[in-house]
Amino acid sequence: MASDRLTTLAEKIAATTKLLKIADLTQKMAALAVQMKEPNFWADQKRAQDISQDYEDIKSEVEKWGALEQKVQDLIELATDKSLADDVGIQTIELEKQFSKYEFSLLLNGPYDKSN
Repeated sequence: MASDRLTTLAEKIAATTKLLKIADLTQKMAALAVQMKEPNFWADQKRAQDISQDYEDIKSEVEKWGALEQKVQDLIELATDKSLADDVGIQTIELEKQFSKYEFSLLLNGPYDKSN
C-alpha cells in the first residue's frame, strides 16, 4: 500500500536529514546570510566568493531535502483519499526514485561537495 511505503520513505528522509545535520546547515546558512549583508562583505573578493558559494551549496542541499520531505508529507495526506490511490501510487514511486538518487549522490559526493 502506498501509505505504508510513504511512511517508510518519510522515516528514511528524516534519518538522512538527521545524518546530514540539516538543522545545523540551516543555522550555518543563516549565519552566512548575515555575513553576506555586512557593508564591507565584498572588500575581500576571494573570501566573499567562498562564503557566497558555501551559502549557495548549503541552501541547495537544505531546499532539496526540505522539498522532498514536504512532497512525501503532502502525499501521505492525499493517500487517505481512495479515489487518488493510483495517482498517489505513481507519485510514491517517483519520490522513492528521487530519494534513491539523492542517497546515491550522497554516497559519491558527501552532503554538499564542491568537487563533484
